[in-house]
Amino acid sequence: MSSSEKIQSAVIGAAGEHLAISYLLRNNLVAGLAPQNTENFDVVVMNKQGQLLFPVQVKTSTGKDWMLSKKHETPIKNLIYIFVRFSKDLLDSEIFILSAEKVSEITKMSHHIWMKLPHKDGGVHKDSEIRNLKTDHRQLTNKITNPEKYLTIEELNFIDTHSLGWIDQFKNAWYVFK
Repeated sequence: MSSSEKIQSAVIGAAGEHLAISYLLRNNLVAGLAPQNTENFDVVVMNKQGQLLFPVQVKTSTGKDWMLSKKHETPIKNLIYIFVRFSKDLLDSEIFILSAEKVSEITKMSHHIWMKLPHKDGGVHKDSEIRNLKTDHRQLTNKITNPEKYLTIEELNFIDTHSLGWIDQFKNAWYVFK
């Protein structure tokens, strides 16, 4: 593949799902793709005895952040997210594993903060269905002179505790499936 060829997002997504399944199998779990068009998850996981069923949603990116939507603000019982980040050439990868509750909490707060901050032209942000799981929430306030003018102490603390490196605690957290 030449460096000028862009890899289709569907291919990147499928690669992330198969990578996640491979790691789950190597962790002595039974894992397989969910039936096509299953709405809220991509992979089904259980132990060798057929217990501990976990639905898994795999999100894959070749950038710093992962694209989500408004529906990710509502946690689904027992759902686990596997976030796969590939290098641009897909040769290197990182995997982060978070509960649906954690993803919901972070997604809601991040979007709430974004909505409170001014748009780059000084106006207000228009709400949309798009959400992001950011690896560095300081991106939200990078170009704002006085974020404390718009945000509460709780919101500023969220940004501080979810700045660059916060997601590393979830890197290769396969123990959540035990």
